[in-house]
Amino acid sequence: MYKQQFLCKNCGITFTAKTYYVDENCYISKPLKFAITVALKEKKSMKDIASEYGVSSKTVERILHSFYKEPQ
Repeated sequence: MYKQQFLCKNCGITFTAKTYYVDENCYISKPLKFAITVALKEKKSMKDIASEYGVSSKTVERILHSFYKEPQ
């Protein structure tokens, strides 16, 4: 699920719909991120997961790193 973008015919400005399912400044839905997170638990490569969910392998890597906090 991706955010919908709209184009104002009067002024030509584009804007995105606000929704619970997609975080602000992000285009990938929370359920898709969750599905990728679950897939990361399985014995699969990031490249295979990316291909399965239609995202880049870098996106899969960013989702993985979003759960990691550096020790202080």
